[in-house]
Amino acid sequence: MELALAENDNEAIQHSFLRLLHLIKKTEGFIEQDINLNHLDELQKLTQIKFQIKGKLSYWKATLAFNKEMNGEYDSAENEWLAALSFFPLPHYYMQYAHAVLRNKNLYVNKDIEENMKFINKYNVADVKKSLKRVRSAVKVSIVDDSMRESGSYVLAWIEELEKAIGDDKGLIEALSTSRETISLEESLSELNHLIGLDSVKKKVKQISDWITFTHMRKEQGLKVDSISLHMVFSGQPGTGKTTVARIIANIYKAMGILKKGHLVEVGRSDLVAEYVGQTAIKTMKKIREAEGGILFIDEAYSLTRSQGNDFGIEAIDTLVKEMEDNNNFNACP
Repeated sequence: MELALAENDNEAIQHSFLRLLHLIKKTEGFIEQDINLNHLDELQKLTQIKFQIKGKLSYWKATLAFNKEMNGEYDSAENEWLAALSFFPLPHYYMQYAHAVLRNKNLYVNKDIEENMKFINKYNVADVKKSLKRVRSAVKVSIVDDSMRESGSYVLAWIEELEKAIGDDKGLIEALSTSRETISLEESLSELNHLIGLDSVKKKVKQISDWITFTHMRKEQGLKVDSISLHMVFSGQPGTGKTTVARIIANIYKAMGILKKGHLVEVGRSDLVAEYVGQTAIKTMKKIREAEGGILFIDEAYSLTRSQGNDFGIEAIDTLVKEMEDNNNFNACP
């Protein structure tokens, strides 16, 4: 396992975890047998072995979580920290899990509240509130250890300050009090079909929706399915309905369970490209985070390829391409 983790060999890592889980299950069977036979000496030995195996599993899950964080895979890191806790609930693991949950929402305790608020919007505020609730619970558990009390108290105070800032934002409060109307697949396809022209677009969207339906059916039967990228390029003159079609597709994906929220975030070059080195990636990631669970629609994307003077359009493209590669199939939100 140590070698697999060092080499980041995911197949070997998963194989090792499965073997250890199987070993725990066998050990539990022997423990139950010794309880029934009243073999107290053997019972004590086996219980100690089980304790040690679970400790190792927890440590390796924590190591895997740390590696995921280093690679920027924050969603996976959060899950791995949670798995580490399930095997061995150490106080500092609870704190690490809390920070992983925050990082997954692009929130950081060491940054000002104002800076964190830039990454909270009407589309993700409900998820952020739920995440803060999980973080608070995890931190409260961690501070039962005196060594975690000071840092834990700081995080709890930070959460209160952030929640107050959210509560003072009228736009965010309005978003929390209203729920987006769910539009059925039939309604979305009907809206698309009522648009004038766009025959090839309608045909392609219908093919994609049929493929997704068929794929879901195969998965339910336990059959192998192929992956497909759902990222799209829309071409056409201004006024030909590109944004309208993108909004309808968001509704279709939401109705089919591909998108969690199904909202559309429309951006242009000025929303992604900054004036200074290193700022474009941050600006672009902010919009990507805003569009999570929905669709990021880049109007006139070709304008990002300009190469005049200190132009950072390529930096925006690089950031977008990486995120597209990391979320390139229908199991992940486009």
